[in-house]
Amino acid sequence: MEAILKLQKFNPEKFVELCRMHLTFTLDLHDDEFSALIEKCDEKKKPRGYFSRFMKEKSITEVMPLNQETISHIYQIIEYLGREINICREGLFRKTGSLARQNELKTLLRIGENIDFNSGLYTVHDCASVLKSFLSELQEPLLSEAHYSAHCQIADMMKDDVLPSQKQSIFERQLKATKLLLLLLPVDNYCLLKYLLLLLNQIQNCQEQNKMTSENLATLFAPHIICPRKMTPEDLKQSFPRMAKCITLLINNATSLFEPPKELVQDVLIYLKEMKYEGILQSSDKELQEENNEVRTEKVKKHVRSRSVGNAIKRHLLKNSHKKKDELDYRHSAYDMALSVSKSIETTSFKSKSYDALDLEVKEPSKFAEIKKSFLRSSRKKVPKLGKPDG
Repeated sequence: MEAILKLQKFNPEKFVELCRMHLTFTLDLHDDEFSALIEKCDEKKKPRGYFSRFMKEKSITEVMPLNQETISHIYQIIEYLGREINICREGLFRKTGSLARQNELKTLLRIGENIDFNSGLYTVHDCASVLKSFLSELQEPLLSEAHYSAHCQIADMMKDDVLPSQKQSIFERQLKATKLLLLLLPVDNYCLLKYLLLLLNQIQNCQEQNKMTSENLATLFAPHIICPRKMTPEDLKQSFPRMAKCITLLINNATSLFEPPKELVQDVLIYLKEMKYEGILQSSDKELQEENNEVRTEKVKKHVRSRSVGNAIKRHLLKNSHKKKDELDYRHSAYDMALSVSKSIETTSFKSKSYDALDLEVKEPSKFAEIKKSFLRSSRKKVPKLGKPDG
């Protein structure tokens, strides 16, 4: 799941693309239905019902849109209903409770109060009715109207006349497609849906005590979490069995629905690895380029220093020499010859680098001294001594 969250944050467009790709392996949707899978609930729409009424005494409107703060308030009810003593209560979510207490509880939730459920002011049935009321007053169902057709197609996969040998493979396809659809939900929808389905799964596990099966719970919650808000009564009556079948599947498998499909995780890991590898290459290329620039800069500086030293020596010889021009030219040529020979020796030894005579003197003083002596001896033999000028 860590890789999934990382990609959702790093590159959400790529994550949606991968989810849709895997959905094509399990669902057969039309183009408009397929495009609708990436649509998100309109957060600007205001909720309906009790939670959208004006609070005249405080001059504020409904402050409970579907966001993390609202979910934290609603979670108080979910946590209270999930207590072991409460999930075994017979008729949970079927019995109504007191309407007056429910209105009071809604007001407290609307203003963000922390509620002490241990005080006994509100019964289990009061809290259950408030939770259903909140879900029904959302502008869009938790499962998103954009995903409605996909959920119905998932429910239709398991036909009544399917062969027993095919049931397991069909169930796995249903589970995978449902997981992918849930991953495409907005974060707030996903978070609240997870809390709700885990609660309903706990309740159906205690059906011997509370008499509430997953089918019973699906009948009660399907109109609130999957039914499109503008569906006509006639369409609702016709489509309700499919919707109830969808919610039954969700409740029965709530503990595994929020684990992403293995195939998706593998593709996400491969993509993240490629992105990391490309990042390293880019970083390495940048470092290598900077290193090469530094090497070239240092070579240029060294070459400039070498030429500067050579020019200084020449100026010194010209300034202090009182010898004849031919002797000076010859000895100067011998110096230049020694300098060129030393460079050629270094170039042969180090093909990838260029060194001057000064480097040779520092790195290999014995070789430099030998070359120097050799040329000094040759210069003494060839250059005649200057005699006294004729008087």
